[in-house]
Amino acid sequence: MNINNNIINLTKTTKVPLLAGAVFVAVFGTLLHFVYEWSGQLWFVGLFCPVSESTFEHLKLFFFPMLLFSLFMRKGVSSPPFSTASLLFSTLIGTLCIPILFYTYRGILGYGIAALDISTFYISILLSFWLLYKRPDRKNGEFLLWVMTLTVTGCFLTLTYSPPTLGLFTVP
Repeated sequence: MNINNNIINLTKTTKVPLLAGAVFVAVFGTLLHFVYEWSGQLWFVGLFCPVSESTFEHLKLFFFPMLLFSLFMRKGVSSPPFSTASLLFSTLIGTLCIPILFYTYRGILGYGIAALDISTFYISILLSFWLLYKRPDRKNGEFLLWVMTLTVTGCFLTLTYSPPTLGLFTVP
């Protein structure tokens, strides 16, 4: 009986920060789509915002807002706080989900639809926050998740202005 009460209390205390986080990532990520142009194409802004219409560049729309949300959540805003492993895992999975959904639906249809392109971003947000909701206390693999997150960050910082000649880096 006590375990069930703890689970109910856990879900109540995680719903509000997760809902606010999902809205934050959706709004901030959507705005990031335009910030590079608004900045007059400042090179350092392009490190965190898309500089082209490539799929790789659009991963930044999710990754950096979610990473910012994760840093905020580690300060103990929710009770109990989300584990670092859970936050990093959901950030990486949400980022990975975008190209998987994008290329899967385009592969099936044989062409792109703008509404479906945009929906991959929002579906990725929902999946990421659902994962956080299901496992806010993940403990396994934190070191590996940090390595992966720093590697993805490094890729954004180094490949933005010198992308390889791979499909992910070309405009579809």
